[in-house]
Amino acid sequence: MSNVADLVGTSTVKDDGTLGLTGRRITGVRCVLEKCLRSIVTKRRSMRWAPGEGEDIRELENGDFSPTALERRRVAYEAAIRGVDFVIGAQTSLRLVGTLARFEAAITIAGAGTYPLAVTADKAGKVLADLGAT
Repeated sequence: MSNVADLVGTSTVKDDGTLGLTGRRITGVRCVLEKCLRSIVTKRRSMRWAPGEGEDIRELENGDFSPTALERRRVAYEAAIRGVDFVIGAQTSLRLVGTLARFEAAITIAGAGTYPLAVTADKAGKVLADLGAT
């Protein structure tokens, strides 16, 4: 594919922001954003077609991270997002707030603009995603 507008897929984000198969058809930018999301909520070695890919924000649950360790995680998540096809830039932040891990990104997609992505993981491992208005 050479154009974001040509992308077609099936959503893995439910209307309430939780993860799971929906059967809902998605196109264009939404396909790229959901791939970005999967790149930070999928455990490494769990994708047969890309065993070296994946960072899982749920690994932060119940962790005690120094500012340096948290920054290393943020950089790893940003790198995972930058590795997604059509992504040409990302500005990210990661913070722990109480028992929640909150990752936010402004993702620049070739030929389409910049879009927000926010992911929150709680101490029980539940993930909520907000893909903005796509």
